[in-house]
Amino acid sequence: MMTQKDIEKVMDLLVAAYGEKAYPTAYPKQMAKITNLWSVMFAEDDPAEVLLAVKNCIATSPYAPHVSDIKSRIAQSRMAGQMTEMEAWINIRKAIKKAGTSAEANQAFSEMPQILRKVVGEPGTLKEWRGVSLDTLEGVIASNCQRSYRELAKNEATFNALPKDIQRKSSWMVSEPEAVMLPEPKPQKTHEERFADMDADAAEYRRKYILPQSQDMTDRVNAFVKPMTDSELKLMEAKAKADEKHRLERMMS
Repeated sequence: MMTQKDIEKVMDLLVAAYGEKAYPTAYPKQMAKITNLWSVMFAEDDPAEVLLAVKNCIATSPYAPHVSDIKSRIAQSRMAGQMTEMEAWINIRKAIKKAGTSAEANQAFSEMPQILRKVVGEPGTLKEWRGVSLDTLEGVIASNCQRSYRELAKNEATFNALPKDIQRKSSWMVSEPEAVMLPEPKPQKTHEERFADMDADAAEYRRKYILPQSQDMTDRVNAFVKPMTDSELKLMEAKAKADEKHRLERMMS
């Protein structure tokens, strides 16, 4: 929070650097208006940030800065403390590697910084990107993510440099949209539960088609309605993923 003493210190530096032509100290009323404007615009800023931005302007510009110049320098300073585009992509790539299942994708998405969640959009995107080819991931997707992050980081830094009362009124501009979390998978049935279902299905099948009650017929019906084992399900899912991966690669080629 900037105090009146902080503002006076800033104004003294500006007057010393740019003279009375830029800051009319000989006219108290006009000078009071300028000082009051700076007090209002920087009331909730960090004094150290403001002072650093003022010194930066004095060191690099022969022209007296306006409020917007100082705000811009503050925004640039804050951007310098953010992740680089490459660091942002490395964090996203780590989240992609963790997103093997719906639950893992939800967890990886929730652990990312807010700005990276805005870049990705939703957990399903992490899971989808996990299935693309390495060339696509490190090419088109990496480039798009870094560009989106660059724009978001710039907008966020500019927004954070605005006065707090304006930020509160415009908070909807940078609010994070509610992400659609992936549904949790249904729990797998045990072998006992599957065989119980199989027996019930077989009994219903015999009743519906009025089949004779014999062991041979029971074995034949059970073989017909037998559910897949976990291994068979995993093999089928792996084949489906491989087919989809090949389809995407053909589309991108």
